[in-house]
Amino acid sequence: MNSYSMHLDIKIALSFFMAITFSATFAQDLIPISDEGTVESTNCDNGIIITDSNADDGNYLPGETYQMTVCFNTLVGDSIQVSILPQFNQNDTLNVWDVDENSTLFIYAGTDTDGDLLGAFNSETDPNGVFFQTDVPCITLVWESGENSSGAGFLAQFNCLQDLQPFNVSVLIDPPFGLSTDTFPDIGPDANVITFCFGDTLSFSANASFPLSDATGDGYEQLTEETTFTWDMGNGDVFEGLGLTELTYGYPDPGGYFATLTITDVMGQQETYEAYFLMAPRPIFSNIVFGDTLCLGDTTIITGGILFPDTVGVSPQTGAVQPNYDFTDSRFLPDGNGEEYQTTIEIEGYLDDPVITEPGDLVNVCLNMEHTYLGDLEAWLTCPNGQSALLFDGFGGAGGYPGDGFGGGGTFLGDANDDGSEAEGIGFDYCFSDDGPL
Repeated sequence: MNSYSMHLDIKIALSFFMAITFSATFAQDLIPISDEGTVESTNCDNGIIITDSNADDGNYLPGETYQMTVCFNTLVGDSIQVSILPQFNQNDTLNVWDVDENSTLFIYAGTDTDGDLLGAFNSETDPNGVFFQTDVPCITLVWESGENSSGAGFLAQFNCLQDLQPFNVSVLIDPPFGLSTDTFPDIGPDANVITFCFGDTLSFSANASFPLSDATGDGYEQLTEETTFTWDMGNGDVFEGLGLTELTYGYPDPGGYFATLTITDVMGQQETYEAYFLMAPRPIFSNIVFGDTLCLGDTTIITGGILFPDTVGVSPQTGAVQPNYDFTDSRFLPDGNGEEYQTTIEIEGYLDDPVITEPGDLVNVCLNMEHTYLGDLEAWLTCPNGQSALLFDGFGGAGGYPGDGFGGGGTFLGDANDDGSEAEGIGFDYCFSDDGPL
């Protein structure tokens, strides 16, 4: 049997997409386990990195036996994370995990070997490295290398995992637009709504205050310059940087935009500020009072403006708030008779308790797919109340969605790969609305 692949990029109007990338850098010294003794870190502020002896030009030697204890002194309600992951690089230094079957790294809970053995590790028992966490304040490492044994050894990282600390966010906008008191369709009454004129440039100033920063001596320090500010302007423009508290921006086109500021501290705690920004359309003046001739220095009257509910002297335009966030999920589907696979994607970013009352409320759903046999597939949308709507049924209908142009059950979707490998092909977009496929 060949193996087939299917790649789905699911896009739903008014959904929410967030891509968060976490990175870590280590400025600490590398401590060889041959130093032995106890290594301590206070207040969880610094991680600890332990290596093998590196006695032979970076390699360990046969017949070594060393013991070292790692402690985080003020560990209260937190935990120690242990990671020895050779696939990652930190500061251009390869995280090493090369310990042959004749050597072992033992890890115990506590300050000596009388504590519980948390594991005995080498590259034979754990070829992908070591990663776990424990809630004890100290752990003890014992390193033993066998006769005629040698290798690159290990680089073990120890970090204190603390409870995340919430913080406060405020945003000032210049010119100092106040929040609108008008009521707008499809925007909740408690939402932040800011209206401004065509062509206005906005200057944003964000402030993150950290009331719990190292408040008890057991917390961690939160600094603005070490905090990531991500400005998503709601139209595809995103600005991100450490300490990026100031931003000047002008929307190029009139309309409504749902913007989000996401602030992430050094430990990953996130707080957000959300607002709807509604730019008025460019006015077209139609009620200009003057004759055929207007001389230099003459005075005339121009009447213009948009007043609710009437329009005076201006041809009004309308616009809708369309965040157009994307959710993307991909899954390789191996071939098999009677096998079933499903992917669930949680969608956020709507108003509280949104309800689809008529088909036109859902603009469209787009799937980016590549697959060699339409008859394998069917797709449904399921609401929280359990109601479902069929997008297409290639399996039951053997011809896909009625009138969809997909063809028979053997139809290829996209530029699918049919050579028996697991390599992905090229997906094509297939979109559906309340009227059927687009």
